[in-house]
Amino acid sequence: MTAWTDGALIPPSCRERFLPLSHPSLAGLRANGLQMAGISELVPPYHISRLNPRYCVVLYTLSGEARLETGAGEFRLTPETLWISTPGRRHRYWAGPSWELLWFHVSPDGVWPIAGCCLDEPVRRPEFATVASLLRTCIAEALHPSAQENAGVVRAFADLLGAYFEREFHSEREATASRSRRRLRQLWSTVDADLARRWTLAELAHHAHVSPATLHRLTSEIHGMSPLAMVAQLRLSRARELLCHGEFTVQETAQAVGYETPFSLSRAYKRHFGVPPSLARRASAE
Repeated sequence: MTAWTDGALIPPSCRERFLPLSHPSLAGLRANGLQMAGISELVPPYHISRLNPRYCVVLYTLSGEARLETGAGEFRLTPETLWISTPGRRHRYWAGPSWELLWFHVSPDGVWPIAGCCLDEPVRRPEFATVASLLRTCIAEALHPSAQENAGVVRAFADLLGAYFEREFHSEREATASRSRRRLRQLWSTVDADLARRWTLAELAHHAHVSPATLHRLTSEIHGMSPLAMVAQLRLSRARELLCHGEFTVQETAQAVGYETPFSLSRAYKRHFGVPPSLARRASAE
């Protein structure tokens, strides 16, 4: 595996058609956050590497394939698959023998809800091909010799393209949130069934099938705390159940929920609930 660096290698045999966002009739797309867009036909050794992008990246494969590498792993970009990355997430990709794709760079502060659509791995989205058809037409109309005289035509296609962005990214954001919540529910169910285990962030991320950074982001967004803080909360909740049941000593409870000593459980329990665990056990016995 080569070291991560910022860079691009674009051989002259590649063909790229850019949306001319300087066109006056495309001002609405610029104002809404679109920074660059195009349709590209790429061949090896085409390669893009970004360490810390400041914009959202959208890649949709129309034909052929490419290889994608992110902090979450390595993936294949195949026809009808969509991949979205948010700012600050390093990634790089290489063209296969041939690769045609639709791509966008979008500001995270734009009006489209793309910042909430981060995809850790490519997903199949055949319906996104409609956006490709619109973009092709919008590029052709904006570059047409009579584009200045027929600015209304270009503006109409730009408005339609923007409407599709709003619809598709809104749907994708909802789907992404649903997948993230389901993935976390499965993870916490696994953790709750094995609280005595010495869980690490790397192990939690492995069970959730995401990178440690992605798990930290998702847990912070959904639960308002770090993954390890969530594990601690599950342990303390189970500890209270065991203590209130009255059949477990503080030492037995500590062992059952993953604390090394009764003292470490007592300290965490009092900090979280405001009372020592011995008091909870005493109350259950009365």
